[in-house]
Amino acid sequence: MTSTTHVPLAESDPVHPHGARSIRKAPADQILKVTLLLQPRSERKNFIHEKHEALLKGKYARLTREELEKEYGADPRALEEVESFAEAHHLAMISPEPGQRTVVLEGTSANLSAAFGVQRIKLTSRIGTYYGHHGPVQVPENLAGLVDAVLGLNEIPIVRRPPPIPSRIRHALKSSKRVSYNPVQLSQLYNFPKEFDGQGQCIALIELGGGYKQKDLASYFETLKLPVPEISVVSVDGAVNDPKHGSKDFNLEVQGDIELAAGFAPGAKLVIYFAPMTERGFYDATTKAVHDRQHAPSVISISFGEVEHYWPKRTMQLLNDVLQEATLLGITVCCAAGDLGSSGGVPGGEPHVFFPASSPYALACGGTQLKTAGERIEKETVWDESSKCATGGGVSRVFARPTWQKTVTVPPSPNRELPRGRGLPDVAANANDYSLFVNEKHVVQGGTSAVAPLWAGLIARINHMLGHSVGFLNPFLYGEQRHLLRAGALREITQGNNGAYKAHAGWNCCTGLGTPHGSNLASALKDASERGEVGGIERIRKVTPRRGAA
Repeated sequence: MTSTTHVPLAESDPVHPHGARSIRKAPADQILKVTLLLQPRSERKNFIHEKHEALLKGKYARLTREELEKEYGADPRALEEVESFAEAHHLAMISPEPGQRTVVLEGTSANLSAAFGVQRIKLTSRIGTYYGHHGPVQVPENLAGLVDAVLGLNEIPIVRRPPPIPSRIRHALKSSKRVSYNPVQLSQLYNFPKEFDGQGQCIALIELGGGYKQKDLASYFETLKLPVPEISVVSVDGAVNDPKHGSKDFNLEVQGDIELAAGFAPGAKLVIYFAPMTERGFYDATTKAVHDRQHAPSVISISFGEVEHYWPKRTMQLLNDVLQEATLLGITVCCAAGDLGSSGGVPGGEPHVFFPASSPYALACGGTQLKTAGERIEKETVWDESSKCATGGGVSRVFARPTWQKTVTVPPSPNRELPRGRGLPDVAANANDYSLFVNEKHVVQGGTSAVAPLWAGLIARINHMLGHSVGFLNPFLYGEQRHLLRAGALREITQGNNGAYKAHAGWNCCTGLGTPHGSNLASALKDASERGEVGGIERIRKVTPRRGAA
């Protein structure tokens, strides 16, 4: 029997845009779906934390997705309780995913509002109209200890501006006087390992709107003299590849991610997770990619993001938990650090950083701009186009500085309650003037949304070389910073600024640890893999007998 007493879920109040106001009630018969995130079995709630601590100490055996589901899946009792709850409120229970700890409920707006103790309304704001509610989401007492969150009752656009690519889009590339680069050229400039192209790897792309045209891809890769990538599309929460109805900016984002990821790792397969631009869409797409057994991506590239200031805190924490799970599965998650400088575009100019790049489990990718001489880099500085755009970077107001970042000096967090925050970016690469082909035209774009797929492509090539994925790179990069600099695997960027922060020797809030020399970084990671320092403890077991024999 379902309890009639409801209790609020912690931090479930929606964060509406400033000035948002209610227009009217949502239609009672409107059909929608919500995602319930379930808690793991009570005796396993510390499992992820314990495994991650073991990873940082080098005593970690990488999990498979099947092992993660078995060890950290949803409590079977929770699924039974949710099913009873759904029946009592005339809701359909669909798509239970014990491994992801999610279940989808479908019903009318009226039934879902009654089930979760809210009143859904239509609101208008500076970012448009959407359906949502005020006040916390509530669940029956018998579900309070089993349900972590309910996503989908609010449809607030989680990214409140166009995708993070605000730099100029110039058509008619031939008439442009500025130098532009394609992935083949940048792979040479950054010395990507030539004999490895990402074969056997799968790169996941998270896309929140828009779409791509196969005809454009064929034209682009024919120009590059590369094969057209093998692409799989996963529809999340009803979103599909839709270039016809997508905005110019969103289509450019999707098409650019594909052309760059495949251009930097031409042997890798791509899987695209299309999802709505909502907190439910972002969460569902990310967790689907992390837990996807069929495609099993080893690298995830996320070009979308928003400043921490605009994210609901609970949603940030839920996404952060998913990225932590990715570290245990050996997945590297590359996230764009943003294109609006140190302020992140927040009025007032105070420093703000982008999430999910600010997650301590993401490889945050900042931007530079190049001056080249032939096939070599002559000069590289912070990407900064004054009032137009600049690389994001700074110090988190939400996440504390992780242990692996204590090897570098991070400025104080703007949040005075946080002694030291997580600093970003971690790494960087060119963010200026990429040559692409979109809507049957050559275009030039820039942004850190291009740097994330660049690093994803490089990591896929290194994974190809090693025969296994490098996984969570951050502890290695920071722990071996000096060695990597001496070996020429990373190149410090010491000139330029992104507003509040200036570049300097060592790690900085503009370009992190620096830009890559791909082959040297691959060699360093190969050595580290043979020592058992990356890739999971199974690598140590394979190497130890050979050492003993010697």
